[in-house]
Amino acid sequence: MDAKAQKRIEELKKQQQRIASEIAQLRNRRSITIRAIAAKMEKEGITLEELKAHVKTRNKYLNPETGESWSGRGRQPFWVVDALKAGKKLEDFLA
Repeated sequence: MDAKAQKRIEELKKQQQRIASEIAQLRNRRSITIRAIAAKMEKEGITLEELKAHVKTRNKYLNPETGESWSGRGRQPFWVVDALKAGKKLEDFLA
């Protein structure tokens, strides 16, 4: 292997180490946040079921003609399918 290729390999290894370190830091921060939320929920006596009951899925798409909406999850409603077939884009219906 020539010197140029060897140098490039070393550069990529250093970059890989920096990326791995950043990933570890982000995972650690996320873990700390989750533990803090869990501790607060426990302190307040809030169960996961109660939390889920209070969190609603926001509707992402809105049909301006009928007022129908869709969260963007699950099967596309007929009005979305029909509009896409007619050449419209999902972005046209962002709420």
